[in-house]
Amino acid sequence: MGALLSWLRTPAFYDAVLVLLVVEGVVLTLWHKRRGTGVPPQRLLSFLGAGVAFTLACRALVAGWPGEALAAAMSAAFVFHVLHLRASR
Repeated sequence: MGALLSWLRTPAFYDAVLVLLVVEGVVLTLWHKRRGTGVPPQRLLSFLGAGVAFTLACRALVAGWPGEALAAAMSAAFVFHVLHLRASR
């Protein structure tokens, strides 16, 4: 458990999560364009945007970025979340 906690305290963990979120976005967008099924890009952007912004907020926290960066990332996550809720109606 200690190794996991130490890994969560490194910016590299959040960098890896960000890479995976970008890969997921690319794969799902290509899937939708080629097959016409799956999540439409507008909805995809809203929920992946929230995930990216929240991950950036976590990275800002562990990397010791200024509080303004953390606030900006959390605000962006909130905006993307609201957009996702509106798109899901």
